[in-house]
Amino acid sequence: DIAFALNVQHDCQTWKCNDTGLRPIIQEREKTNQTISFIEHQEDNTFILNTFAVHNTYQLRRILPRSLVAPVPLHEDQYAFHCQIADKVQSTRTGR
Repeated sequence: DIAFALNVQHDCQTWKCNDTGLRPIIQEREKTNQTISFIEHQEDNTFILNTFAVHNTYQLRRILPRSLVAPVPLHEDQYAFHCQIADKVQSTRTGR
């Protein structure tokens, strides 16, 4: 059974995929002498999913392992980071 549709993108940045492929341009169903470059993917099983752009994330989280959908904190000690930024803001306000 199909649960829902999903659009994913290949992770070209990690695998350093380049436009090294060449194929002929087809015009009116005939191959021409001109070529066009295309991306050759280095690895075919790694994809990126932007969950912020997906409307049915609850369905996605239901089927994927927790390790793939768990939130990743930007800073290990969020409170310390907050205090550091607050100090910077306070120092710029008093420095006026």
